[in-house]
Amino acid sequence: MSGCPEESRTVNDPSEPDSPLSSENGAEQCCIDGEGDSPSKKQRLSRKERKRLKYEQTKIAMKVSRDGKRKQRRQRQRQARKAMAASRGEGPMSRQERRESIKLKLEKARSEGLRVCIDCRYCHLMSEKEQSRLAQQIGRCYPSNKRASEAAHLCLANLEEDSFLYKECIRVNDGFEHYMIDRLSAPVHEAFARDDIVYLSPDAKEVLEHVEKSKIYVIGGLVDESVKKNATLETVNSNNLKSARLPIEEYMQRAASGSYNKILALNQVFDILLKFVETGDWYSSLPVGVPSRKGYLPKLNSGGDATVTTTTAAAMVTRTVASTIPFIKYEGCGNDFVLIDNRDGRWSRLFESESALERLCDRNFGVGADGVLEVRMSERGDCGLNYYNSDGRLGSLCGNGTRCCAHYVTGLLQKDDIEIEACTGMVKAVRSVGRDGAAGKGGMVKIQFRDVNVADITQYAENELFLNTGSPHLIIRLQAESKMAEHPVEKEGRQRRNSERFAAIGGTNVNFIQNIDDETVRIRTYERGVEAETKSCGTGAVAAALALDRMQPGRAERTIGVVSVGGRLDVSFERCHDKYVNVFLEGSVAATFEGHYYHSS
Repeated sequence: MSGCPEESRTVNDPSEPDSPLSSENGAEQCCIDGEGDSPSKKQRLSRKERKRLKYEQTKIAMKVSRDGKRKQRRQRQRQARKAMAASRGEGPMSRQERRESIKLKLEKARSEGLRVCIDCRYCHLMSEKEQSRLAQQIGRCYPSNKRASEAAHLCLANLEEDSFLYKECIRVNDGFEHYMIDRLSAPVHEAFARDDIVYLSPDAKEVLEHVEKSKIYVIGGLVDESVKKNATLETVNSNNLKSARLPIEEYMQRAASGSYNKILALNQVFDILLKFVETGDWYSSLPVGVPSRKGYLPKLNSGGDATVTTTTAAAMVTRTVASTIPFIKYEGCGNDFVLIDNRDGRWSRLFESESALERLCDRNFGVGADGVLEVRMSERGDCGLNYYNSDGRLGSLCGNGTRCCAHYVTGLLQKDDIEIEACTGMVKAVRSVGRDGAAGKGGMVKIQFRDVNVADITQYAENELFLNTGSPHLIIRLQAESKMAEHPVEKEGRQRRNSERFAAIGGTNVNFIQNIDDETVRIRTYERGVEAETKSCGTGAVAAALALDRMQPGRAERTIGVVSVGGRLDVSFERCHDKYVNVFLEGSVAATFEGHYYHSS
């Protein structure tokens, strides 16, 4: 019997114990029990009580979430320590051994490390709340120093043990009394030789171009100097000290948005100094402490790399430092990509070099991928996308790459549906699984393709069609008796891809398909640009589904499953007179890992 089956409904039996209609469980959720067992004694919670209950439940949920994240962070740190020990050929260290190692490092820093002093003379300019924040910033410096590859000799000046700041340091920082930090009650200019002091101030005219271990670098302990203007500079002038500012303007440039405020917290300044001691490079050191909300990005020279001149006590040393480019590795049904967020334009020079992109995609000398996804700004959509083939050349539309980009951006913007400006125009994308962050585990993503005119589909033979679904595709249907797994895809694909027929469009992608059933096909694809068979191809899957409908017509509204080596993609469409409309591609994507790529020309 044809037609849709009747919908069936299940009615709960009030006699069942779990039924919501039973007398025992039928009371509303927002009720409390009275003294007796009678339902009539149950009372409805007031609005105020419900709000308080909801607030308490939210607090508990947030605490559970924080505890879980803290546990995960500690686990990652343990794994990182194990990996570091393994790379040095050492066995895993016990907690006691790590403590001893850190203690030895900090003791060594007292005689050999960079000297950094925090000047606590500004307490009279701050409220108790601000002093409490200062105590927290001081506390953050200590673990940074313990983690540093080369620790600094850290000390506090103008700090009296009976002061409110000292008591706050003890209150907010566990074990502060035992920190390996020198605490001095004397002013900076009395505790150290004046000629050795370099007072760091955002208002100073001199630029801190280099760092010397013979000097002592003083950071003013002031929570917000934008309110107490020139406070550190007044200290410098009144005590005849040398001052300097961090070279933010010299080594960073303004982004499209931000506060453009160059005043940093003291722990951020301390982190920058530690990083510079490690690398000798302001380009990689300043981003460690300058938050993105400040609106500053590292500058690059004409070669795309950062050339840094540093001065040591012995000599001037000029070094070339590679750009450190953050990326996320994505895969969509086995089609893998390196995704780089270039919305602020800082990595634009990388995308100007075909050889650099080709090396990035090399599976031996780079990260390894079928292509590179450049996420950029767009005035028309939520983002723009440029796709580069593994040969480094700018490619046409990539279906699986667009789905991976959609997964990243929907997580970033916390939206379920977005519009991406691609080379073919605007592409609508929908993430059909709950958001889990910009680099979350993965999920199902669906994108919409432009309409395809039937007149634009060229049939060369009974089982051979050519069409463009954002990228050109030749579809060859193999007979049922052929063994798809043994078909010479690489050899035949290369020949067809470079045939004179497609020379005018720079070659084509070649797809071999075979019916599994009337609504499912198996596919293998030789991709142009990759110049090899790939585990999946999104635009190829769409082309295969439409080609199958031309060869083997079915319903006007149809969904065809396309199974590749990497997994299954579903292509849905409507055949409307002389064109295919509402063409969608849906399948899984996953962010597999994040990392940093060291690019050097």
